[in-house]
Amino acid sequence: MKKIIYISILSLFIFSCTKDFEEINTNPTNPTKKLAERDGVNVAGYLGTIQNQIIPTRAVNGTNLYQTSINMMGDSYVGYMAPPINKWNNGRTMITGYMAEWWMNNNYSGMFSNIISSWRDIKANTIDADANDVTYKAVYQMAMICKVLGVLRATDMFGPLPYSNQGKGLTKVPYDSVEAIYNQLFKELTEATTYLKEFKQSYSLPESIRENDFFYGGDLNKWIKFANSIRLRMAVRIRYVAQDKAKEEAQKALDGGVMEDVTDMAKLQTNERLIILNCLEMIANNYQDTRLGATILSYLKGYNDPRLTVYFKLNPTEKPDGYTNQTQLQGIRAGFMGKKDYLGFGYPNVKEDGPTFVMKTSEVYFLRAEAKLFGLTTDAKTDQVLYEEGIAMSFRENGVNSNAYTNNNTDKPADYIDPIDSKYNQAAPSSVTVAYNGTNEDKLEKIITQKYLAIFPDGHEAWSEWRRTGYPRQIKPVEYNADAIHGNTIMSTDGRTKGVRRAIYPQSEYTGENRENVLKGIQLLGAGAIDDCNTHLWWDANPNTR
Repeated sequence: MKKIIYISILSLFIFSCTKDFEEINTNPTNPTKKLAERDGVNVAGYLGTIQNQIIPTRAVNGTNLYQTSINMMGDSYVGYMAPPINKWNNGRTMITGYMAEWWMNNNYSGMFSNIISSWRDIKANTIDADANDVTYKAVYQMAMICKVLGVLRATDMFGPLPYSNQGKGLTKVPYDSVEAIYNQLFKELTEATTYLKEFKQSYSLPESIRENDFFYGGDLNKWIKFANSIRLRMAVRIRYVAQDKAKEEAQKALDGGVMEDVTDMAKLQTNERLIILNCLEMIANNYQDTRLGATILSYLKGYNDPRLTVYFKLNPTEKPDGYTNQTQLQGIRAGFMGKKDYLGFGYPNVKEDGPTFVMKTSEVYFLRAEAKLFGLTTDAKTDQVLYEEGIAMSFRENGVNSNAYTNNNTDKPADYIDPIDSKYNQAAPSSVTVAYNGTNEDKLEKIITQKYLAIFPDGHEAWSEWRRTGYPRQIKPVEYNADAIHGNTIMSTDGRTKGVRRAIYPQSEYTGENRENVLKGIQLLGAGAIDDCNTHLWWDANPNTR
């Protein structure tokens, strides 16, 4: 009976706004408000909501947001995936540098406003409701970690955001610079980890919270590792622009303990209490809107990497329309206008009830490798050991054997061959091998390339890392469209520079009460900056990518 109550109340808070009722576990037995508050299930429901919003799942009706904010942007910008038929706006899409108003409204509200709204709900029902309740404080700090990661992804997409004054009852909220946001996020991670460390020494979370914590089941040690891993990601991201701060925060993350085991990764997946369906599966199979990208195919195929057939599969239809060669996986170059023939190319190998990965453990090893290589930490392990452990962890995450993969100094990325039209063929974007050797820049390319292969399908994070480092080098898009409406003059990338550097602000910010502040926010992008896709963010300062 108790589990039925938990399911019911969680459904109330997570799914009250969704239209996909057939995808939801529901129960007609609703607990009284008093009972819900006593068990803390209402609070758990809000925590579940924000967990499902960082990388959207279908549990929060997030498919369209996932498509516009990740699949049509990062996935395409880094060659993870691309649409077989670029059918929107006569080919003028975010894939080619065109930012339609409704897409930007959707992305801004989904990636930033919704995260802030969920955090406010949690705040109102925890520390605002009872500032002396130690459990409420613990849940609030768990939600704070989720908010940090959500806001991090938003600022890495848009740049300055109206962040620090959120929750103060203002209708007109000033924008903060990316640097200021990063500094506040660091402080919030410190606050969260400090409190959770103290809490777990004397208290434990109630069953209602543990059962509805979809990341870690209430394991606060793993929450602390998760928070420190986010801190490490942030520290490494800013090393080109704030070396001292990067060193301080990277070492703090390492000292506090980061993700090390497969069980430490943050992911969401259908369980006995809740159906959490994968957005990418619907985009690939129901919408028929995404296929294997040319760049990731070049690397996985060239390295004879067994993850290729873990990440992608042949067309599930025996004789699909259009391209019918079912003997090998084929990929699509980003920016291609597309035609029916390409529908038969490689499908993302993802199941409806398969996991949505929020942060993988393998990423953390590559972060540690780069941090050690460039002197950010005093990690006891060498950068080479950390690099090789990152590869091994990724193989373990995907259930395949690495064997001699890490020592391969022969295999290189493969040329891209378009079986439909040879004029779209392109030479391999890089000659980088897997074995860890060469100059520091050579080693950096290897680290980022392998991180890119490990964190699939998180195209948003891969795009941030490509902007920061220029790696992995990309198969060139077929074309980028100039977007005169929004001032974008995106040029065809050379595989390391140019490309889309940020998303523009939605028109709702210009037409609403916050117009004055968004105009000031644009100025925070830098002297003479305009709200376009060409402008580099604060941390996007690597001289080799300009």
